[in-house]
Amino acid sequence: LQEIKDARAELSNKAAKDEVLQKLWDACQVFDEGTLAIEMEKADALGMEQQPDCTEIVAHARQLLANITSARQWMAESTANVNEEQLVYAVELCESFGYETDEVAQCRGMRDTVIQLKSDATYAIRVLEKPLLEAALQGSDAIGLRSDDVEEMRALLNYPKDKFLQMQ
Repeated sequence: LQEIKDARAELSNKAAKDEVLQKLWDACQVFDEGTLAIEMEKADALGMEQQPDCTEIVAHARQLLANITSARQWMAESTANVNEEQLVYAVELCESFGYETDEVAQCRGMRDTVIQLKSDATYAIRVLEKPLLEAALQGSDAIGLRSDDVEEMRALLNYPKDKFLQMQ
């Protein structure tokens, strides 16, 4: 009777491990952060990382979950700060492990916008054309971009008309 109970427990444990392994594998394929987190908790409860037949998948899933979590934190921070260096790093981090979601696309779009606006600002300051300064400043303000060039454009546009014309 005890042997039957032990055999059932072993089968049940194996079935649970197999299910967790399959779900981890599937979640890794589609970068499903939620499923990875849930299944990693189950894997830890079952002690799967120390079991030779599970180690590779569990370790890979753990690393992928850490990468996704880190990438999402970088994206959130960089988009909130509208910081070019952080945006560039966040996108590069995502690309380093093939992570591509709408969130990544939005971060990439903001990175590209910031780079373009900074270039536009530099050019507008150099040529001192009011419409270019206004357009670059408006775009920068629209996304919350702050930089020395943005403040310089703001100052230039606040100069009296005669002083602005002399600078040209």
